[in-house]
Amino acid sequence: MTLAYSDEEFKARLRPGVEAEHYVAERLRAWGFQVQEYGYVFRDHPDQISDFTKNQTDLIVSGYLNVEVKSRTVEFTSPEDYPFADAAIEAKRVFESKLKRPDLYVIHSRPTGALVIADARQADQWVVRPMRDRARDVTRDTYFAPKRVLKHERYMEGFLAALSV
Repeated sequence: MTLAYSDEEFKARLRPGVEAEHYVAERLRAWGFQVQEYGYVFRDHPDQISDFTKNQTDLIVSGYLNVEVKSRTVEFTSPEDYPFADAAIEAKRVFESKLKRPDLYVIHSRPTGALVIADARQADQWVVRPMRDRARDVTRDTYFAPKRVLKHERYMEGFLAALSV
């Protein structure tokens, strides 16, 4: 596998995502949850990326609940004003290769700090369609959650509390 950018560019592209993961972890801690941040390990070679993506998750809540954080440059404050008909969740091959799939996907708005939630239990309502990754110069089949199934961030608190007992 080759990337369309250098290691330095790759690390720079990761920074907002890592910052969003920490932001979400701190929100969860403020709600009283124990959160383990995976902590990013930079791969030695691009061929190692698939091992990282199938074996890691962004956050582990209460010791066993997997939360994946997606940081976006789009502006929104809630599911109602999410600016698209659906939200990109994950590349299909990445989602399907995960050894333990995330329980929740958290979509973070960089401009507003708002969070919307996609519950993986509703993955049967997601659709797959091609999505262009301009940075990597590839098009991949990607899962999208329709706007109607996106949840408010406080949904995450209730979901995790119910499963953490």
